[in-house]
Amino acid sequence: MSVFNWLSDLPSPSGKKEFDIVEVSFKNGRKEFFRNAKGLTLYKSDSVVVEGNPGVDVGLVMLTG
Repeated sequence: MSVFNWLSDLPSPSGKKEFDIVEVSFKNGRKEFFRNAKGLTLYKSDSVVVEGNPGVDVGLVMLTG
């Protein structure tokens, strides 16, 4: 399931930092949004481990910012 980031070419407004929201895709097509609270440098298709209820889950970054 692909995603088109139609805002990727737009620059951030001057003086504003990028949002810390990351969209993560999991198996079976499930997607969720998470905060990048630690400020990690993430790119599309990076593998990430997120804490969920119950336990942890592994997914792929689909969108950042």
